[in-house]
Amino acid sequence: MGESKPRRVLRVEREIRDIIARYLISGFKYPLPSFVSVVCVNATRDLRLARVTISVLESCEAEEKMVKILNMHTHDFQAQISRSLNMKFCPKVSFYPDKSSIIEEKFHQIRMERLGAENTGDPS
Repeated sequence: MGESKPRRVLRVEREIRDIIARYLISGFKYPLPSFVSVVCVNATRDLRLARVTISVLESCEAEEKMVKILNMHTHDFQAQISRSLNMKFCPKVSFYPDKSSIIEEKFHQIRMERLGAENTGDPS
């Protein structure tokens, strides 16, 4: 398996996740199409890059739209992170959808299709 991350990287990932979540709640000034949650942050070992995984309560399309909006405003998030963390370099953040929520949505669609087929007597 891969090497575990140093404690400092894990701590900075947690801090970035908390900073972004707080900023989305109380400081982000642009309208968002849905409620968003920060699932996790994965930073490189040198803390130059941070991949922020988000999830929304609505469809995959809403999640993709949310990712696009957040990535358009990464400079706002990085400014907030830079003000909050005392680091030589501020990690460059980028936002990505939570793939596990997309998989769950597909499973839900399949279950609903099967349930509909059972109710109509369709053997497929």
